[in-house]
This record gives sequence, structure tokens and C-alpha cells, in this order.
Amino acid sequence: PLHCASREGGDEVFQLLLTMVLRGKEVEQGLFLHALFRDHDLQDKNVFAKRILDDFPACILRRDSRGAAPLHAAVASDVGRETIERLIELDREAVRRRDSSNALPIHYALRQGDPSNVVQDVLLSLYPASTRVADANGFLPIHCAAHNGCSLELMRQLVELFPEGLSTEDGRGEHPLHKACRSGHLELVEFLANSSKSSVRKVNVDGMHPALLLCQSSGKQDTSLDEMNEIGTIWQLLRINPEAILKHTQPCKFKSTMHLNK
Repeated sequence: PLHCASREGGDEVFQLLLTMVLRGKEVEQGLFLHALFRDHDLQDKNVFAKRILDDFPACILRRDSRGAAPLHAAVASDVGRETIERLIELDREAVRRRDSSNALPIHYALRQGDPSNVVQDVLLSLYPASTRVADANGFLPIHCAAHNGCSLELMRQLVELFPEGLSTEDGRGEHPLHKACRSGHLELVEFLANSSKSSVRKVNVDGMHPALLLCQSSGKQDTSLDEMNEIGTIWQLLRINPEAILKHTQPCKFKSTMHLNK
């Protein structure tokens, strides 16, 4: 019925059916776009988004309880490029809008691994200076990318646009390298370590070096080859910063019999 109402139904019919499908406080507050983008089950979100934007254009300026605009919610979902570009077309300042925690849409996208694949060609293209904006936790976009994972190509672009981001501390005193180590993104760890040797020696507020954080995340690899790559990456970090091993009191949790001990 919602598909038919989207194509043929009047505004009141469409709004009623939309309210029945998209339940929750956001719908009660008229935040149809936010609710749509955050619904994990609804298909054809682009169709409904187009109808909402056509019939209820004021939705584009609505903010949720965290101060997030529709674009924040859209880029964190798999809604796709077509709808995201339409949102930006209707609100050219959307890429620069910050929520109540000072986070831009690019932060939201990278926290979710850029599900709509719009960071490089859309968000960074329109607002390259976004790479310099930190949220309330001190996360630059590069911290988000390192923590949640991204392509090596995107990471290189973030570094090219703002090289100082490599050595920028977040609220925990961590560089992007620490974030990549926490999550075990080996390709990013190697790139960030080679790009910023000082980050390899940097300790966070808990006194932890990146190598130790990578050890803590170990043991999650699926194959012995992946595990060997992980061991090799840890060894690379320790070669740059041997003193880190002096602080290491527990073995890495590898599945194989190989362990990195004190």
C-alpha cells in the first residue's frame, strides 16, 4: 500500500501510511526523513524519500534530538547516492551542518563505514575542510575512518587533505593509528605507521602504545595467513618502538601456538 500511495495517493493518505510503517518518536515529531533513513527493514527508501521531499519539503530543515539534520542520517544509511545528492541540492549547507556534538555528516558516514559510498566523491569534494573538524570527543574524520575501517584510497585522501590529522589527539590522547590498531585494520595500521612514526611511539591516556592496542585486538583473524599478517604488523610497530614491549604483560591472543610475550 505504501508503494501505491507513494505513486498515486494524496498527501494525507501517504502521510498516514508512512506513519503506520515508520513508528517511533521521530515520526511523532514529524521527522519522516530521519525515521526513513534509520529504518533497517524498509525497501525502496529512495522512492519514499523523493515523495517526502516533494510533499513535505520543510523536512529538509528538521533536526532530531541530537541536532542531526536529514543528511546526517542519510549518509549513515544505505539509502544511496541519488537521495543524498538530492538532499544536498535542496540544502547546499547540509554538508557543513553540525549536530549538537559538533559532528558533521562526514563523521556520521565514516562511523558506519560509508555505506552509501559518498565520502570521497560527494562529501569531501564539496567540503574538503571537513577533514579539520573534530567532534565533541576530539574525533576528526580520519579518526572515524581508522576506527571503523575504510579503503586505503580514502585514507590517503584524508591524509592528503589534512596531513596534521595523523598526529592529532582525540579526547583519549589517541592518534588515528591507535584507532586502527584497536579495530585490527591491518592495512590501515601499516599505512598510518609508515606515515607517522611519532604516532607509533605515542601513548594514550591509559599509557597504551598502538602495538599494545593491536595485541589486545588480536585473535580475531579467520585464517592462519591473516594471523601471520597480524603478527608481522605488530612486529613492524615494535621495530619502530621497541620500548612498547616493556609495557606488555600479557600474550597476544592468537589462535595458533605463536605468541608475542614480554
